[in-house]
Amino acid sequence: MEYTDTEPLREFARRRGFSPTTVYGWSDKGLIKTFLMGGRRHVVVSSYGTLVERLIAEQGDARRVSPNPRLRRERNDARPPHGEPAAPSQLSERSTLGFSRGRRADHPGVAAVSGSLQPPRRDHPKGGQG
Repeated sequence: MEYTDTEPLREFARRRGFSPTTVYGWSDKGLIKTFLMGGRRHVVVSSYGTLVERLIAEQGDARRVSPNPRLRRERNDARPPHGEPAAPSQLSERSTLGFSRGRRADHPGVAAVSGSLQPPRRDHPKGGQG
């Protein structure tokens, strides 16, 4: 291993877009080689190259799951395509609870509700209203 190319840890992290905490973590785990010189921690750059090569070898051709819904659907990870029955939705559950999808004549744009959302009123035990 070639030890001639070194950089101060924070500069190394900044140039490569990593947090210094991440680079310190790699050093603590032994993934890269570092040393102290004059009170500053330096990174052996070739050890970082070794880490990258090792990660490439471990991951091989691993692919991330695409955020594109069409690709997920092709892999049978998404909901069924149009025309196939889907799982029951909240709307079908709401219809069994007395909600209606109609419109109220006196308030356009507000869904009508069949039945009351308030529990039935009971008289207060002392004779007043509760």
